[in-house]
Amino acid sequence: MNYFIAIKDNLSQIFAVVEKDLKLHTRFKLPVIMSIISPILSFILPLVIMGQIFTFNENFGPWTAQNFAVYILTAYQINIVVKIRGRFPSQFATEKVWKTLYAIIIAPFNRRNLVFGIYFTHMIINAVPFTIFFILSLIILPISILSIISLFIFYFFIALIFSGIGLFLGALAISKPSLTPLVNLGISIIYIFSCLSYPFEFFPENFQAFVIFDPFYYLFDFIRVIWIYDDIFLSIVTHPFHVFLIVGGAVILPLIGLWIFNFIFNKYGIIGY
Repeated sequence: MNYFIAIKDNLSQIFAVVEKDLKLHTRFKLPVIMSIISPILSFILPLVIMGQIFTFNENFGPWTAQNFAVYILTAYQINIVVKIRGRFPSQFATEKVWKTLYAIIIAPFNRRNLVFGIYFTHMIINAVPFTIFFILSLIILPISILSIISLFIFYFFIALIFSGIGLFLGALAISKPSLTPLVNLGISIIYIFSCLSYPFEFFPENFQAFVIFDPFYYLFDFIRVIWIYDDIFLSIVTHPFHVFLIVGGAVILPLIGLWIFNFIFNKYGIIGY
């Protein structure tokens, strides 16, 4: 009986966070719309450039002029999912300015539920554009139901990974804001070599070595692997390191992120209040 009461209490806390955050994030409609449109513009240029390059080279790995649009559409889907890493520092910084953060953290409230609340808020806000671009990808390159389910599972894992990173950035935002630009610079460099917008084969050979050591590359690449192979079992067997990195990261990084958040907050408190 106590077990069910605990589940009910946790769900109530998560839903309370989601309800509050949805009302806050949607009170001004234009910023929400622009947050959807702006990433689209950043992916139009790679599509145009690669469209011209394919006239000189028929393919880059499995990607051709006929299916490269799926590469760009999945880039937008991935971008929506990984943006959750920015949701944590942004929300914590806002709560800090409003002087409500300390009350939330010291309240009889499970911090894990705060994480899940922010997570589900992000997914709900971005559900419509994500679904639209997912359907467009299916129209261009149809895949099986099993592959579709597998994609949603791995998108979920990737979101958990970036939630862990977001928690670390959130801790910096409230306790060590001077370090935030430096950490964001490092993450931006990792993004450059993640093959989010351009295929691995497009990079010069000298730069491919950087891509191989980029953990984000394996996260994003496996989404494309599932789509191209349209066989989840073959995808897993041929790319075991990708799967290990995604599943392992989804389990470990949120826990590490929460531990780091608690450690930094308990040691330094809220700076710049």
